[in-house]
Amino acid sequence: MTGTTNNNAVDEDSLWIHKYVDSKDTQYLGHLYEKYKRKIFMLCVKMVKNTEEAKDLTSETFIKAFDHITEFRCGSPFPPWLSRIATNLCIDHLRHGSRVKFQQIYSYETEAHTIDPRPLGNQNHLRHRILQVLKQLKPPQRRCFCLFYIHRLSYQEVADLTGYSFDQVRSHIQNGRRKFKILMEDS
Repeated sequence: MTGTTNNNAVDEDSLWIHKYVDSKDTQYLGHLYEKYKRKIFMLCVKMVKNTEEAKDLTSETFIKAFDHITEFRCGSPFPPWLSRIATNLCIDHLRHGSRVKFQQIYSYETEAHTIDPRPLGNQNHLRHRILQVLKQLKPPQRRCFCLFYIHRLSYQEVADLTGYSFDQVRSHIQNGRRKFKILMEDS
């Protein structure tokens, strides 16, 4: 029964997308927005931990998705595609926010001459090593690993977001964790 419901949702979403592409009538995109705005907002809140930023990121997600709607493969589930856009925007936002905070802290502390640069160097080295190791994971492992460990999503939330089955998510996380540990020990 669940498969039928999912197929109906896919068909309905694809129908709205086709109608929009054919007519350029934004009411069809409005259906998709109304249907998925809460899910995307909750995903953004969970990732950025700030409701105002999550509202902005939700809007950005739909703007980007609708700008690139012709790239969506009709017949595929729309929610994972949309969630991937939201996740990428949130990750970019978090990276940018972290960079700004680090620059603010660094400039404040260096101006005050109260910082020993060695710990910062060690932190940067560790961060660089972690990023290098993450790049060596297979894309599905890296995606699941980061969503689970960095963004603290549950296995089921990762499955919903990526479109992988629960068992695939568990496997990607376990294999990613094993490979991550080995690579960190070797580096």
